[in-house]
Amino acid sequence: MHSCTCRMRVGIVLQTWCVLLLSAAAQAKDVDPGIIAESKFYVADKPDGWHLEGESVQFKEAPGRFVHALSAFSRGPKAWDFCAPKKFLGNVVRAYGGVLRFQFGFATHTGKELDHAALWGIRLRSESAGLELGAHVRFGDNEIPLLEEKWTVLKGSGKGHNPTHSQILLTLTKLSGLYIRGSYYTDSQLSWIDEVQLTVGNHNVDHLHKRVKNHLHKHVKSNTREKVGVGMVLGYTTADVRGSEKRMLTVKRIVDGGPAQTSAVIEAGDFVLEVDGVGMAEMTMQTAAEHISGDSGTTLSLAMMKPSGVRYFETLTRAAIDPELASEALDRKAKAERLRRQEERERMRAEAARRAEEEAQRRKEEELRAEQERQRIEEERIRREEEEAERKRIQEAEETEKKRKEAEELKKERDRLQREQRQRDKDAATRRALEAERRRQEEEQQGEAEKAAAEKLAEKEQRERGKDAAGTLTAHRQDAGERGEGGQVGKKGEERTAEEARGVEEDRNEL
Repeated sequence: MHSCTCRMRVGIVLQTWCVLLLSAAAQAKDVDPGIIAESKFYVADKPDGWHLEGESVQFKEAPGRFVHALSAFSRGPKAWDFCAPKKFLGNVVRAYGGVLRFQFGFATHTGKELDHAALWGIRLRSESAGLELGAHVRFGDNEIPLLEEKWTVLKGSGKGHNPTHSQILLTLTKLSGLYIRGSYYTDSQLSWIDEVQLTVGNHNVDHLHKRVKNHLHKHVKSNTREKVGVGMVLGYTTADVRGSEKRMLTVKRIVDGGPAQTSAVIEAGDFVLEVDGVGMAEMTMQTAAEHISGDSGTTLSLAMMKPSGVRYFETLTRAAIDPELASEALDRKAKAERLRRQEERERMRAEAARRAEEEAQRRKEEELRAEQERQRIEEERIRREEEEAERKRIQEAEETEKKRKEAEELKKERDRLQREQRQRDKDAATRRALEAERRRQEEEQQGEAEKAAAEKLAEKEQRERGKDAAGTLTAHRQDAGERGEGGQVGKKGEERTAEEARGVEEDRNEL
């Protein structure tokens, strides 16, 4: 009865997946073969099925060149998102290897910009798989490939790391949400998106569907058979991982003779992160045991992590273990394996010590080079200071010499001016002496002229007196003539009178 129920359950699951695959194929016929879904917002008030998620946010038409984009306005730093419609969701596994294109920006914004690197601009969510992946966006055109290395696990196993191949396929197979963040400023912002497009990848879609189908079918089918494990005793513990306390599925003990004992790297205390691509952190112990156990002879892919944080992968083959016979049958092999593992650990410790020694030597050489560089810099500084001091000394000497020459030139100029002044004073004294001599000579000449004039004046007066006497004599002569006496004497008296008159005229002209 139990076997029939399990077979019916397997059949229902397979039938459901066939319906999903057929519906996805039918949907693909109605669109461009290279495009799974797209939205172009030619009118702002028709969001093409998009909606907003968050507080204090509403659709609002953007101004200017953003009028044909899908825009929304919000106040405050609280996060909100543009949420994609159903045509972008569901089974979009054929987008693996394709790209998610869109344009994003701000028409207006106020306040300080939030730390862009710490915010996930776009998120893919799969509620049924318990997974959420995130990636960063930039302002302007975005083209994000749908590949493992371009995304980060935000929820689920391996949080903070790139998703595994199975995780990204599960997310795309059951995609329940596609969110584009719209808030990046502390006060207000009018954000917009446009030309959102999800394209088909270059992978074989049937192969991807088969991988997802086989991954789920393997876990369903394992419930119908006798299950065996890999020889690890497991339990959930709380461990410090990268500075935070997390619930981890931990290897408590390795069972002798089990498949896990043949591994060279799995040890007690290691953490089990994933089993066949499914994260273990969020599961119960029973669910984790169901994922690890399975049919004898089947393989199990484990993603493990050392307490130091080093991640590694290991593949084991499930096998039945008889606890009573395992120790005797595998005692020699276990001892040899333990010895080999011990030697491997010793080799790894020696390698670690060698690397530590090389690192120490490298650091010592770097310190020596740094010290030499500091000495070179110090010597260069001292040399520059000495050159600067020598330059200043030469400059001061040149300035001193210049001042000395200027003083000498000034002294020469002063001496020249003094000589010229003395010469001018001497010339002035000479001119004054000559002027005095000229004046003296003029005064002497004037005195002599005055003396000569006085003498002439005296002679004139004397002649005048002579004339008066001559007049008197003439008068006497006339009287005598009248009396008839001495006619010749009268003629001589007239000649003398005429001569005296000429002398008086010459004296007047000289004066």
